[in-house]
Amino acid sequence: DDSLTEEEINLITGTYEIPTGIEEQVQLVSWWPRPSTWQDSGLNTGFWSHDTEEWYQTWLKMI
Repeated sequence: DDSLTEEEINLITGTYEIPTGIEEQVQLVSWWPRPSTWQDSGLNTGFWSHDTEEWYQTWLKMI
């Protein structure tokens, strides 16, 4: 199987839950884009571009 599990995706992207304050609801947040976010971004070109590297370096400095 070539697919990542949800647990593996959470580990790779640094995903964690934050309580919303509404009963048992939580919000998922992550240090790095989750696959669906990356797929919809303008940086998902199928290769690692100069723009992607600039985004990565900028984000890395911010965290």
